[in-house]
Amino acid sequence: MGKEAYLVLNWNSVHLNAIKLAEAIKSSKESFDYVIGVVRGGNVVASILSDLLNTDLIAIKLKAYKGTKLQGQAVLYDEPCVELRGKRILVVDDVCDTGSTFKVLSSYLKLRGVDEMKFAVLVKKRTCDFNINYWSLEDDRWILFPWEILEIYNQDPEGVKEAVREGMDNEVATRILGFIESTGKT
Repeated sequence: MGKEAYLVLNWNSVHLNAIKLAEAIKSSKESFDYVIGVVRGGNVVASILSDLLNTDLIAIKLKAYKGTKLQGQAVLYDEPCVELRGKRILVVDDVCDTGSTFKVLSSYLKLRGVDEMKFAVLVKKRTCDFNINYWSLEDDRWILFPWEILEIYNQDPEGVKEAVREGMDNEVATRILGFIESTGKT
């Protein structure tokens, strides 16, 4: 795809944009009983928000993608073991591409009796067909998060190499690319 196909978010930019989300949520005066993080990437962002908002964290695994390929409707893999009936929930993911994950999770949470739910992402794309309440960035490129470099590298090694070298700290880029290439897991 080439490096221009990616928006690289390094750990500092992830943290900064999660703080911006927390500030927006706090200024809205909304409060939540739980922050639900969509595993894998959403759980990273949800962990930061849970800390900053002083709210308990729950992880839920849904998956709609394998690498950069949409696999159809998101599938729920596990359920939280806490009572959600009557609770106010903030659902967090790293990116909203289509809204499929949020649609599945919204239906599931309604069945569990959740009183109110709001939705937050670091990055919202124009293709997101879901009412996201809080987001920090809007961008239509493929987002290269620090927790999924190998997954995307497997599908576009040269584009990811260029994007990582340009968008991450030199030592981090050198070490992560060296690690990926030394393991032969491509």
